[in-house]
Amino acid sequence: MKTTKYAEKINYTPPLLGNGSLSVMLDYCGRQETDGRFDDITCCTPEICVWWAGRRYRYDVVPERPDNRRYTLIPFGRAGEIINGGKNIEPSDWEQSLNTQKGFMESKCKYDKVNISTKAYVHYKYDMLSIKKTFDSDTDYSFVYKLKGADGKKIERFNYSVKNIENGVVISYSIDGKVIYNGQLYIFSDSSVKAECIDDEILLTKNFKAGESASMFVLYCDDFERKDYEAYLADKSEKVLSNPEGEFDESCKMWNDYMNVSYINVCDERINDVYKTAQYHLKTLSTKWSVPMGINNALWHGVYFAFDEIFISCALLSSNHIREAYKIPKFRYDILETAVQRVSSKNVKQANYYCEVMEDGYDSGVPGYWHEHVFQNASVVLNFWEYYKYTKDIEFLKNMAYPVAKYCAAFFMNNMVYEEESGKTVIVSCTDLERLGASVKNAYMTTCSAIKLFEVFSSIASEISADEEFGKKCLKTANALRKYLPKDSEKYIPYPNCKEKSIGVLSGCFPYKVQLREDKLQRRAIDDFVADELTFGNMYQVGGHISSWYAAWKAIVYADLWDDSVYNSLKQANESVGCFGEMFEINEKGCVFRPWFTTAAGAYIYAANRMLVQSEDDIIYIAPSLPKSEKSFSFNLAVYGNMLIEVKVKNLHLTDISIKSNDSTVGNVKLNIPPHIDVSDVLTQGVIKKSNKENIYLYNAD
Repeated sequence: MKTTKYAEKINYTPPLLGNGSLSVMLDYCGRQETDGRFDDITCCTPEICVWWAGRRYRYDVVPERPDNRRYTLIPFGRAGEIINGGKNIEPSDWEQSLNTQKGFMESKCKYDKVNISTKAYVHYKYDMLSIKKTFDSDTDYSFVYKLKGADGKKIERFNYSVKNIENGVVISYSIDGKVIYNGQLYIFSDSSVKAECIDDEILLTKNFKAGESASMFVLYCDDFERKDYEAYLADKSEKVLSNPEGEFDESCKMWNDYMNVSYINVCDERINDVYKTAQYHLKTLSTKWSVPMGINNALWHGVYFAFDEIFISCALLSSNHIREAYKIPKFRYDILETAVQRVSSKNVKQANYYCEVMEDGYDSGVPGYWHEHVFQNASVVLNFWEYYKYTKDIEFLKNMAYPVAKYCAAFFMNNMVYEEESGKTVIVSCTDLERLGASVKNAYMTTCSAIKLFEVFSSIASEISADEEFGKKCLKTANALRKYLPKDSEKYIPYPNCKEKSIGVLSGCFPYKVQLREDKLQRRAIDDFVADELTFGNMYQVGGHISSWYAAWKAIVYADLWDDSVYNSLKQANESVGCFGEMFEINEKGCVFRPWFTTAAGAYIYAANRMLVQSEDDIIYIAPSLPKSEKSFSFNLAVYGNMLIEVKVKNLHLTDISIKSNDSTVGNVKLNIPPHIDVSDVLTQGVIKKSNKENIYLYNAD
């Protein structure tokens, strides 16, 4: 996707480059000077420098930081440049594009005496930033790598030495952080440059001739990643210099392979483009632990939110990115003991995950009533269950899902469920969605999460023949809670006597899926929220629009209701995306919060996927909520049962359908195909057969 200096859309933020470890935003000059260009008030935009997932300071020894109760991420430098003696000069004209299919950005800048083209990428497989410059006139140019943070100050507690190598330098450093980090940066070029270090800045300088190009590389490795980082970087730098274009081509191929694992294609090109950016976005931030909201200090310091993971996990699973999706429950399994220690004693073993955690599973948040969230535990368990339904990995269910679900269910049973003297069973006071404030009793969303948690544990126990009695108790408790969900005479409401509106009333459909599709109270609750969504459509009490995250969340709900309003909700989400199709937490005139926000990207992907295909009760539903006016579409997506389904429809004619298994043979599959789609071609070919039920067809029938 492309933007220019004079593009109609004013809210520009630099595109994201990353590989789940490094996270880099480079502006239209290929440097890190411009955080963004916004039409009015700017709030909560990323600090532009190089970020590296997992490397943190200890908050207790950084008291000068305004948010000193956080374990902040450590900045790892900032890219700049000097053109004919001018530092980071502004071009008179520019354009920039982001290639989400192959993972790189390009830009063209017009200056007084030279036009400079830039091509930049972070390697898909390892931690290297590459910035290639091409000059159309003779130019004195310096690539500048500042050993500084986004504030222009030297990186705190960063002690380093410099060693010159051919056409570059090696920075050997030690950082007094959450642990002591020892590592090296290789900063070098594939051209003959003069390399020097002046005032914590590395300069690679040369007089470039017209038509000449040069790539500047920064390689990163430390003992947090591997003990042999010195030997590794020495070998890697030689390999890069032996074939710089080959490294770029390798990264592009890996990106292309990832992006081609699945796809969707609908008539609205804007939906297609935003969807592709969202897929790219999630991969750039998929760390070896889980997927944070972003890898920078403005997006909650790169920590991991258990509730938000359900949007991301469902997006990855339904897109057949199984390996990426696996990281999320694996991370929660790995930190289970931390969640257990938080609330257990010698007599009781139970688990309560913090709502936001660092890589070690410990809390990272500032004090506040949001610490009293509990619904994140249900989201954690639901991620395990969804992974199992997509993969049918019974060993995963036994060994990983079961203990997490058991201890989370025990926490809810022991601490959150209360039976009143009247006989009502409710969830005790806790923080529901933050906008509603603290200490809400019998909250709709939290109660739905408890119902789902208990039902999922019961299902897991049944699948693996374990904990039969506790499974029955959980199911009984879920049914009791369901009877007293808060409602008025017409609809479910956020909590008893609530006068506010909350998107939490949609949670009965997603993420917790505890309400029947025909539940009238649920539908009226949705309609009631939507009627006032411009007032209550942001996470905070700001703005006058619905955020892309909430619009996409609503789209998931419509998709699950088989309501074609999902299409318009996706378009509504598009109104708040940025120049490259990226999602913000909030993006409207006068109110800009956190570009490249993963929860919204995950919600958007999952909504689009659910619009096109769903599996339920051993039936795969094709286009269950796609408008009938959408005459041509195609997709290749995952469904429950470890299967991948590809469908092509042209002018309401089904032209092709195939179903494959990720690791086994596909058996007989039942398909529900809407009656307005002509299936005669594939019927004639024998690809599918009619069944004795209306709109149901058999694929791979015996």
